[in-house]
Amino acid sequence: MVESLNRFWQVSVHDQKNGMSESRTHYLDPWCEMMTSIFIRNSDYKVAGPTIEGATIEVMRTFLGKENNFKKNLDSLIGTSAYKGVAKRVLQATAGDDTGLWAGMLLEGVKALRQSRMFVWEREGFDFTPYLPLIENDFRDSCIRFSTPEGLQSLLNPTHLLEHTRGDLLFSRYRYCFLQSQNLRQWVTVGLADSFHEMTLNLELIDTKITSSSTKIIRAPQEICFEAKPKGNNLIGKKLSAAAANEWARELRGSDSCTHLADLAREAASSLNYWYIQKKNNSVHRNCLVS
Repeated sequence: MVESLNRFWQVSVHDQKNGMSESRTHYLDPWCEMMTSIFIRNSDYKVAGPTIEGATIEVMRTFLGKENNFKKNLDSLIGTSAYKGVAKRVLQATAGDDTGLWAGMLLEGVKALRQSRMFVWEREGFDFTPYLPLIENDFRDSCIRFSTPEGLQSLLNPTHLLEHTRGDLLFSRYRYCFLQSQNLRQWVTVGLADSFHEMTLNLELIDTKITSSSTKIIRAPQEICFEAKPKGNNLIGKKLSAAAANEWARELRGSDSCTHLADLAREAASSLNYWYIQKKNNSVHRNCLVS
């Protein structure tokens, strides 16, 4: 018997044409459907991150039952900078979440705001060149692209943006996880496609241990990004655990790798753990494909 789990995220940043932008994350799996939103003021799209003007969470469907569906404001996030240190504030604001999904969704929205900021800066006429040393300090050696002087210079002259024409939709990212399980073996494919990138990570596990790992980078801002593909081999031999999300992501970080591949490794571990939790709670056979 083969059991399957599919998970989907759609993250987008919309210019609302009223001086505000909304970063929205929509999530789907066999048991849950939810959406988070973060609102920021375009004129506040500063280098150190815009200030959150509002945030919401809407639960349309959950394994906890219909009585737990709702929409509410997360007022405790108002005034928080959507940049460094935001993760701690998000975890505090979502401490009552029994699904374990809200914080990750909100943080995906924060990442999307960073991806869209060049377009907002252009529209707002924001001159970020005086802040270039600060930006370079944040990005230097964070991935293979920013491990070279040419990569850092691309922050000032982002040629990969020249082919873009943006209206209300400033940035969009689709992320997915397809998991199949049979006896003690699992096959996991995680991938993303967004306005600048497209890549996948494929894993095979036997008795919760990674026996095979491969990556494919289809689209990236610079040629050097494609040299990060072999880093996927670092995951071979790693075992699934409660801490695996951070551990697997750590293996794919660094100046010779890609932060987006690290995110996929994190998601692979998170999805496997999510699968086992739902399996333990007897949810798998109710809503998952069994063939």
